[in-house]
Amino acid sequence: MALPTYKAISRNLHRDLAVESEARSFRMIIDEPWSMGSTGGVSRDPFQDGHIYDGGTAMIIAFASKNHLGLNSELGSNISQSEYFTVVELEGAKLKKVRNVENVYFRQEVDAGAFAEFIKETGAEKLVVSSVENADITKELLKGNVSVDEAREGRIADLLEDFQNSETR
Repeated sequence: MALPTYKAISRNLHRDLAVESEARSFRMIIDEPWSMGSTGGVSRDPFQDGHIYDGGTAMIIAFASKNHLGLNSELGSNISQSEYFTVVELEGAKLKKVRNVENVYFRQEVDAGAFAEFIKETGAEKLVVSSVENADITKELLKGNVSVDEAREGRIADLLEDFQNSETR
């Protein structure tokens, strides 16, 4: 039986040591640690921060959502245009719990520090959104050990399945 093959693309961003990698519907930017001069606005080294999902531990992911349909919602285009966050708890490779959290910043100006605290209160270790409209938001989330992944738009259930499949192989 042949195993499926997935294409991954990595490229140097020509900003210090920052590297961007894409696989399926996920994009991750890896930068050097803050203590060694990270350029900010991009994800720190996920191995150092423990954000690589190994399929054997619990993980909580907050997906920006266009509406309250949970896993059937489409991924939100950015934070201020996402009415909800679909918060997914994984235990190993299994889906443990899904809940919707109303976005208090929907159609409002987003304060980076307050937003980072709001996401931390959900317990999320990772935020997935189509785009982050403000680099300060990413910086504040990273300071709180919440990684930020920009994904292509699509149904959250499909993005989650892609994530689970790519991380458990």
